[in-house]
Formats: sequence, C-alpha cells, structure tokens
Amino acid sequence: MNARIGAKSKHIREIRIRGLICAVELNDNSDTAFTSAIYHSLVEKGYVLIQRHGTNVLRLDPCLTIGLEEIKRFLKVFDALLNE
Repeated sequence: MNARIGAKSKHIREIRIRGLICAVELNDNSDTAFTSAIYHSLVEKGYVLIQRHGTNVLRLDPCLTIGLEEIKRFLKVFDALLNE
C-alpha cells in the first residue's frame, strides 16, 4: 500500500501488510457506513477485496501475478475514493 495515501488521508487509521496481503483499517463510526461505501465502490469498479461484516477493515489478497501497473491503478482509484 502506498504510504503517501496513508499519510495524507485522515480516513486511514492503520495499514498492515504481510507479503502481498494488505489490511487497511479506516476511521469509521460504529455502523461502518464509510468503509462499506468504499468497499462497494471498489467492487463496482471491478476490484476484488474483502470487508468482514461489521468491521472497518478492507483486506486485499491480490494474486501472485499482479503487475505494478495494476497496483498503481488500484491505488489511484482508492486514493480518489478516500478524498471524494
């Protein structure tokens, strides 16, 4: 995950990374409406990620063959959604 997105966005509480697996914890209230909106927007744009029901964490488990351009494209879309 791009550290610049995490550093400049007030919506990101924490980013946890292990290998290619990335969990992004968002600042959200108890009903997780913001996290759910981001999740649904990303899914509508064709990205595959997970939000466990009732949590404010988005988890990305990309395939091992993901390319740098695909990662950059995701980060650009994710950054835009956080700053809408």
